[in-house]
Amino acid sequence: FAALLAACASSPSSSLGELPRTPDASIEQLLEQAASSKSAQDAALLRLSAADLAYKQKDFPRAARILEQVPIESLKPAQQIFAATLGAELAMSRNQPKAALS
Repeated sequence: FAALLAACASSPSSSLGELPRTPDASIEQLLEQAASSKSAQDAALLRLSAADLAYKQKDFPRAARILEQVPIESLKPAQQIFAATLGAELAMSRNQPKAALS
């Protein structure tokens, strides 16, 4: 199983999808890039990255608001899982375990 995960993780052209690499961008910069993006999918990924960054900064309400703006059904499978996991983590931060499971 670990070898399968490693193979998937090391595939640069994976059709599963990945988040944009924006290590130094602030939440505001990510949201500005999303707003000016010509691609709906790029905008969704930038918003997902912004939501993740807000979560990592423990700004849970903001992370939840940003995540609500992401059209999850338009994302690739791995990105959908990432978004669903982030949503579950946010639900747990609000002490809503049942919401985390849905």
